[in-house]
Amino acid sequence: MTARHLILSMAALAALPFAADAGEVLAVDIPDGHHLGYSAGDARFTIREWVPRGETVNDWTRMVTLVEHLGGLAIGLAEYEEAMRKGFHNEACQGPGYEPLESGRINGYSYRSFRLSCDLLTSTGRPEWTLFKVIEGLENVYAVQKAFRYRPDSGEIAEWRRILHDRALVCDTRLAGRPCPDWAE
Repeated sequence: MTARHLILSMAALAALPFAADAGEVLAVDIPDGHHLGYSAGDARFTIREWVPRGETVNDWTRMVTLVEHLGGLAIGLAEYEEAMRKGFHNEACQGPGYEPLESGRINGYSYRSFRLSCDLLTSTGRPEWTLFKVIEGLENVYAVQKAFRYRPDSGEIAEWRRILHDRALVCDTRLAGRPCPDWAE
């Protein structure tokens, strides 16, 4: 999959290239053929959503969402995962599913990834499957989500698990031990 690269910085959300002194940033591959459908934020939180061209954030089949919790969170990554699970699996979700995928450290930052799903989401009348990767930076907490409004096949799940693992990470241009990847420059 070819992709354009997106860098989210603490001060602003901007497309590449990022400045050498950008500080802590989230580097993520956004699939070709997707467009920014929604963007919002305030002093504590930013969100950006990409959907395939020809779709909207109100009527989509696949979506990539980036969330930045500015200044971090008062809870840890495990508690964040549980809060997302409880919020996703509400009364509108028939046939809820959950799968912890992995946790560890990449580029010096802790992360967790997991899958949440609903066999039928009553608000849309369709299934919804979402893969999450949450990264705890030194300055912010970042969440990357890949959602499907259908049950993806095992190949799509494997591809997006790889993308989330290898192509969604936090780096810091100020710290030698936390370099930004070449593909994001």
